[in-house]
Amino acid sequence: MTSALSVQTPLVVEVPEEASAAASADVAVSPLVVSAEANPATASPPAAPTAVPPIRV
Repeated sequence: MTSALSVQTPLVVEVPEEASAAASADVAVSPLVVSAEANPATASPPAAPTAVPPIRV
């Protein structure tokens, strides 16, 4: 079993920096998504579009 683990370690080391950066970005964004879903009042869009005056052409 240890030999299999030693063979798989180079695969983890050879991960491109872009892939690791994307993974870290997903981990950083996930708490924000969870907090938005936990608070539907803050996640709902504001009623600002209704206050915008009509555009006259």
